[in-house]
Amino acid sequence: MLEDLAVVIPVRLGSSRIRHKALLPFGNMNLLEWKIRQILEIMPPSRVFVSTESEELSAIAKKCGVRVHRRDRYLAIGHKRALVK
Repeated sequence: MLEDLAVVIPVRLGSSRIRHKALLPFGNMNLLEWKIRQILEIMPPSRVFVSTESEELSAIAKKCGVRVHRRDRYLAIGHKRALVK
């Protein structure tokens, strides 16, 4: 049944409240790597995608062996995206 599922982790380098939140230390790794490792306990790496505009976050995803979806920088602007009609 897991072959029918995929996990997408949407992550951007900027955050509306905490700068570089995904890179904050969490134990001996950063927050993004910790989240990827949690998901890899139940999902194969071929079914896990990190959606990001950031080269730095993409590199972390690749290091963890998961796939990367390149998100347009426009979609990483945060709350400004919601203002467009």
